[in-house]
Amino acid sequence: MKPLTIFPNSRRPSHPPAEPGTFEVGVLFESSEDGWLLGVRLYRGATENTGPRYGRLWTADGVDIAGATAQFDDGERLGWTAAYFAVPPRIIGGERYVAGANIPQGYLSYVAKGLAKPVTCECLTAIEGRFTRQHAAFPDETHLEGNDYMVDVLFTTEPRLARAPFYFTGGVYPPADDGMTNNHYQLADAKYTVPSGWELAITSATFASKRPGGGERSSYMYVSFGLITVPDHVGHVPLPSPIVFPAGHDLTLGFHNNSPSPQNMNGWVVGYLCPTGTALW
Repeated sequence: MKPLTIFPNSRRPSHPPAEPGTFEVGVLFESSEDGWLLGVRLYRGATENTGPRYGRLWTADGVDIAGATAQFDDGERLGWTAAYFAVPPRIIGGERYVAGANIPQGYLSYVAKGLAKPVTCECLTAIEGRFTRQHAAFPDETHLEGNDYMVDVLFTTEPRLARAPFYFTGGVYPPADDGMTNNHYQLADAKYTVPSGWELAITSATFASKRPGGGERSSYMYVSFGLITVPDHVGHVPLPSPIVFPAGHDLTLGFHNNSPSPQNMNGWVVGYLCPTGTALW
């Protein structure tokens, strides 16, 4: 199942790019169904449009939805470009949102009167085009004739499409004379809290240890779900089935040096974030 968009890929500006400057452009939209916003699309109509471009999401009255920022990585390609959120924000059916994108320096592309009336495609409806001449600001202005500023959304109602890859790492590198042998290191700064509305599935872990100056000794990595032992000190441990943590859980890493010499120890876990209740689908 592909993400849903409001406008087809064939949609093009009705006029040559005009009005050079700095803009944040957007579209006020709503969905008739609950789902997730995977990303934002922006039509790049001129090679003069340069600088980093970001997609954003706000509520209809301009509240920035926390964490909903995605960078366009399409280089200098013209036409429809896309930015994907690391963690797709939840969209509530019947509520209105503004999806936006910035043009740090360049020309504004638009379809004259393209949103003089709402445009609907399946469960999505674009209500009006928005813009502002302030960089990275909420686009709260509209054109009298209902111009469309070529911003679209990538939306899904399918939880599998809303999954986000997860990677979490940490390590300890004690000096050779720190005396911390046969000791447990709990990393205070190596903690990740599963966000509300999501659950975290860990699928594998990797751990490595080495004594400063050379040589390997016995040591272990602790994750918040238990002990992982890698006998050869450098290894990858696929888990037989995902270990799932609910929203609010603090995932932590720690290491235990079981040798008479200090150890450099590091490790990481990988998996995916997914909407609550869907980790094992």
